[in-house]
Amino acid sequence: MSGFARVPRLARGLGHSLPLLLEFVPNRAVGALVVGGTTAQVVLLARDPAGAFARGAAGGAFALVMIAWMWLTAGWGIHLAARLVRGGRAARATTFVLVSIAGTAFAAFEASSWGLYLQGGHFATFDAVMMLRSFAPGSDAHMTALYRSELGRFAALLLASAALAPSFLALSLRSRGTCSPSAARRVWLYFALLAALLNFFWAQRDADPTLRNVREAILREKMDPALTMLVTTCRALGSPHIAPCIDARELVARGPVEEPRARRPRSVVFVKLESMRADAIPATPDGRVVMPALARLAREGTHFTRAYTNSTQTNYSDPSVHTSLYPLRSAGNAVFSPRDTWPRMPISSWLARAGYSTAFFSSEDMGWGTMSAVLRASDLEVFADPTSSMHGERALAPGVAYDGRDDEWTVSASIAWIEEKVRRHAPFFVTVDLQTPHFPYSIPAGAPKPFEPCEGMSARFWSYPPDEAEAARNSYHNALLYADGQLGRLVAALERLGILGDTLIAVWGDHGEMFHEVPGRVTHGREAWEGASRVPMVIRAPGLVPARTDDEPVELLDLVPTVCGRLGIPPHPSYQGIDLFSSDRPPVARRTCFVHTHSLFETDAVVLGGRFKLIADRDTGVERLFDLAADPLEQVDASAREPLARERTHALLETWRNTQLAYYSLDLYSGHFYAPRFWQGEGLLSALEVGSRSSP
Repeated sequence: MSGFARVPRLARGLGHSLPLLLEFVPNRAVGALVVGGTTAQVVLLARDPAGAFARGAAGGAFALVMIAWMWLTAGWGIHLAARLVRGGRAARATTFVLVSIAGTAFAAFEASSWGLYLQGGHFATFDAVMMLRSFAPGSDAHMTALYRSELGRFAALLLASAALAPSFLALSLRSRGTCSPSAARRVWLYFALLAALLNFFWAQRDADPTLRNVREAILREKMDPALTMLVTTCRALGSPHIAPCIDARELVARGPVEEPRARRPRSVVFVKLESMRADAIPATPDGRVVMPALARLAREGTHFTRAYTNSTQTNYSDPSVHTSLYPLRSAGNAVFSPRDTWPRMPISSWLARAGYSTAFFSSEDMGWGTMSAVLRASDLEVFADPTSSMHGERALAPGVAYDGRDDEWTVSASIAWIEEKVRRHAPFFVTVDLQTPHFPYSIPAGAPKPFEPCEGMSARFWSYPPDEAEAARNSYHNALLYADGQLGRLVAALERLGILGDTLIAVWGDHGEMFHEVPGRVTHGREAWEGASRVPMVIRAPGLVPARTDDEPVELLDLVPTVCGRLGIPPHPSYQGIDLFSSDRPPVARRTCFVHTHSLFETDAVVLGGRFKLIADRDTGVERLFDLAADPLEQVDASAREPLARERTHALLETWRNTQLAYYSLDLYSGHFYAPRFWQGEGLLSALEVGSRSSP
């Protein structure tokens, strides 16, 4: 029997137990809250196919008792808060208002967290709240659209909470008591002991490590909003033990670095297109070209068709690309700070040392996820994103207005800056960050919409119905087409200025985008499915880069070292990527691509040899192996069929994860050495020996 099928029976049981429950609560108002809250929560949780009620009788019984215990706790907490309302009229009114405000805030949090659960599958975590803190409403057009779409729902929840909290408090004050505090304490303790006992039996049933991890994830993220926030806050603020595991002899010691000099100086233009999937080039399934300007650059340069992002979330991917450092730095949500002591060298700073003028223009708020702490380097001549422009910082080129509303402004500002550098005959490096393809794929009024139908899509980032996938994909293609038009303007400007042939242009997507190819998976920021993790990467530089297609697996991490190699500049010793045109590029069979994401969900993945991909859900401990050669759509878990490949990729992923965490957590590594170049390390070679009889 499914979890949802048990709902009527559970609801009837709760109804029959109403008279008994009233013996355990301080008054009828609290009793109604406990019964109603418990019933509603059981009904909602039982619909989750991955929740406690889907884990058999033991899991369902524990969940029922645990939920009832939490609502009893909440009910008695409200009753005790109501007892604070005493004294004179002024004191009673003041206390009533303060308690009502606290109740409203708590109710609004609970309702918002439930909204997230119904969309994304688990309640709001501490890391999710910390990530949202870095977003400034109004600074990023696409994130603001999402923010506003949810703001109306949150406002409704807040108003409902503001009405219900004081009303219930007043009702509780007037209700007569039915249970003494001493009896309540005994009942509360009995429920707690019963919940612990049922959890013990459930644990014995799920003795397998994988099942145990799933059970712990349910307790942590799928039981109750307050419990999730409490547990994840304790985990985030704790200090997990990180064991030394790196042979320091394999690391490069930190020290003075020789100033770079370009043997083959070329101006460099980096263009990032938000959420651009690998299949954006060359055409849609019906044969229509989505991005003609990018397709031209791909024909005239090297098009890496098997490029993998190192994270499916922007605030991890963007800094990773520019610094050539893997995004995994912490067991929790990793943020950046100017006070970070570990070595990093954005390419803009490295080229500035080589005599380049440098600038960064973005339609995106680079403060999102604290990215600007890395990307807003002190040696940039211009750093312009919506937030900095709104605050009047770093004036742009004369005559160029910039308000962050649209990619057209970003490209116009970039062209004006480039024109100034061409007049001064100065080599330059500029990053142009375009945002239009981000969900909800908004384009300016009047822009072409050749891909239809594209209307009627829900503004829900984490979930929308499968029957909206066609409209969502068409809206996405229209957004890509518009962004490609801006890329075409930029290329045309370089051609008009007579420097197109002497400029290295690199274009990539920070991550991909999902449209229910895997059931229930949309947009990005979750597991490294092919649609979310494979992206286009194109480098065009006549005379330095051949015009060809490269079908071997690569990482976005490799872009900066590759560009340095083409310019004749040695890569900075902190870079973890490789020069894709160098002779020490590893053979395909040993090529690894790693992906780490920690948004509302924490997942890791490794692709070995372009064939086997292991996706690890760090929240539940579940790992799935896919044979991309036989199953490119990732429909079948190949773990049972390919046990040696499963063991091999697991060893690789854990070695990489442990190495990254040890380097950044222990000063004996990061305080004295540059980041490990994992693809060269003995740890990788040892991991590859595991299951060596399975050859991808």
